[in-house]
Amino acid sequence: MTGPPILADLMTDPGELIVSCLDCRHNTTMPVAAMLSRYPVKTPFPNVWGRFRCLVYGSRGWTFGPIGRPARRQDR
Repeated sequence: MTGPPILADLMTDPGELIVSCLDCRHNTTMPVAAMLSRYPVKTPFPNVWGRFRCLVYGSRGWTFGPIGRPARRQDR
């Protein structure tokens, strides 16, 4: 059984996530490399995603996914 992806896994091509606010539908692209200044490369991504917040609406409910792959949902 494999565990959740770690930041190093998400650095592979393309190395960016599309993040969309569930409340206001604001979309942004987040480079995974930007997270590496705050977290070690072996940090499981679920430990990081709970800290995301929409810059427009302030919501913590969002979807995310690597560019070109299906999105996952994170509710408040």
